[in-house]
Amino acid sequence: MKRLVVLALAATLAPIASAGLSYDFAGSGSGAASAASFSGHTIVEGKGMRAEVTKGDGVFFKDGSVILSSDGETLHVLDPSDKTYYDLSLKDLRGGMNSMFGSGISMHYGDPKVATRDLGDGGKLEGYPTRRSIVDGSFTLTVDAMGQTMAVPISMTIERWTTNQLDPAFAFLLGGDAAGPTGDDAFDKAFSALLKPRDGFPLKQVTTTRTKFAGRETTTSHTMTISRIRKENATPSTFALPAGYKKVASPLEKLTKKR
Repeated sequence: MKRLVVLALAATLAPIASAGLSYDFAGSGSGAASAASFSGHTIVEGKGMRAEVTKGDGVFFKDGSVILSSDGETLHVLDPSDKTYYDLSLKDLRGGMNSMFGSGISMHYGDPKVATRDLGDGGKLEGYPTRRSIVDGSFTLTVDAMGQTMAVPISMTIERWTTNQLDPAFAFLLGGDAAGPTGDDAFDKAFSALLKPRDGFPLKQVTTTRTKFAGRETTTSHTMTISRIRKENATPSTFALPAGYKKVASPLEKLTKKR
C-alpha cells in the first residue's frame, strides 16, 4: 500500500489557486504505511508550487529535495546536493501503476462505493474554525497476471478537519478529476469524493486503508497535518527551474525500464 500512498502524495502536489499561501505539511503512518513519512514547507500561488522537502518518501522525493511546478502538471524534482533534477508528469503518475509491473500484468479498479458523513464542529486548528467529516469508500482491485486473476477488496476511511476560511485550491491534497491515481477516468470520477475535499481547506486528514488478501486483512493509517499558515505572494522565480542543474532519469523511468 506504500505505493498507493506515494502516488497519492506525488500526484496531488499540483496547485490551482490564485494569490499566495505558504504552510508546513507533515505526514506520518502506522502499519505498512509507517515508512511513508513526508514533511516540508510549501508555497502556492496561481499554478505555481514550490515544496522544500524535509523528510522524503524514499521513492520519488529524497530528504532535502525541492519540488517545483509552474504549470500545475509537471513537477521538477531537484536534488540541490549534486545539482540534478528529474521531471514527473502527473499524467504519467496517474497511469504509472500498471507500467510498474510490466506488460504481462494489468490492473482494473471496479465497484467504487462512497458515502460521506458530516460530523459537525471540529474545533479550532491553527487558529481556524473547522468542520469534521468522514468519507467511507471501497473498491475492488483486480490484478491480471498473464491470465491469472486475483481480486483484492480495498476499503478506505478518510477523516478530515477542514476550514472554510482558506481556499481549498491552496491544498496539495486536491485529488479529484485532475489527479486521479488510477488512470481509469470513469473510476476516478466516481471515487472523487474520497480524493477531493469539497467543503474547505483540509488542516488535518487521517486516512485508514484496509486490504484483504489471501484471507488476511491488513490495516494501515496515514495522518497529514498543515501548520504555520501564512498568506504571502511569491515572485515567478520562486517556481522556476534554476540554472546549472542537469536533468536525469526519474525513479519512475528507471523502474519501468527494468521491467
